Amino acid sequence: GILTPFNVHRSAEVGAALSEAIMKAPAASSVPATELSRIINRYPPQSTTAAQDRLAELEISHRDKLTHLETLLARVSNEEGNAERGKAAFFSGRGACITCHQVNEDGRDVGPNLSTIGRIREPRDLLESVIFPGASIAGDFEGYLITMKDGTIHMGVIRTESDETLQIVAAGGLELSLDRENVVSLAPAPASLMPMGLEQSLSEQELIDIVTWLDGLE
Repeated sequence: GILTPFNVHRSAEVGAALSEAIMKAPAASSVPATELSRIINRYPPQSTTAAQDRLAELEISHRDKLTHLETLLARVSNEEGNAERGKAAFFSGRGACITCHQVNEDGRDVGPNLSTIGRIREPRDLLESVIFPGASIAGDFEGYLITMKDGTIHMGVIRTESDETLQIVAAGGLELSLDRENVVSLAPAPASLMPMGLEQSLSEQELIDIVTWLDGLE
């Protein structure tokens, strides 16, 4: 993952750089605070002081999200979701699910195909993928950051590649063909293409309706 190199280095300089990234990077909220704390505690304390308050905030946020997840899961288990409403919400574009996922012939194949997702994933898995995007990314859908010579940065899933071109699909299904000779660097993206805060664009009822519907797709 993106944090792997920080498991190796222990210098104050690297610790300070990691602290600054935790303070500024929105993607830090997609990484469990316990994992960030474990890594940052490997460095000299004086180099990571600035990040401690941010880590405390992230830990509180993580606990709040866990509580929210358990509340939603209990409502799904109590059969408070409606599959027909969930299907309608999904295909209407609520939460932007259909812009990156495909169900049968509808939607886009940026992320995993959901046509039979209920056969292989439980409701908890589905809720976690929304509330904690990036916690688990299917291997074929890992995102990459691609920096071009002109300074442009693209983030997307690599569909095909050759010595001449990279074919990528960005969030929302945007397809791009990039000239290899203009690519400066290519690295794993620090966060999932699944947007953070997606659950905030849906009401609780809409989310449990969608999860109820997806759970029945077999």
